[in-house]
Amino acid sequence: MKRIVLASASPRRRELLSQIGVTFEVKPSDGEERITSTVPSEVVEELSRQKAMSTSEMLEKEDSSAWKECIVIGADTIVSYEGRILGKPSG
Repeated sequence: MKRIVLASASPRRRELLSQIGVTFEVKPSDGEERITSTVPSEVVEELSRQKAMSTSEMLEKEDSSAWKECIVIGADTIVSYEGRILGKPSG
């Protein structure tokens, strides 16, 4: 079985994976998020990919060969309305 790594510190994402019985470890991405699009679906894909790549790079530095046997899950959430990205809720 491959090692599964969640590239997020989100409690909700951990909960979802646990609910479906996935054994995984958490290694949040530490990379800077860069957005180059204003299309909500493209932004969420871009941020998810960046998180997964950043965590993959961290794993490769830790062990140059073991990371190849990992599945890294990068995820992000965007809230939008009528094609416009809304900010994170306050409070």
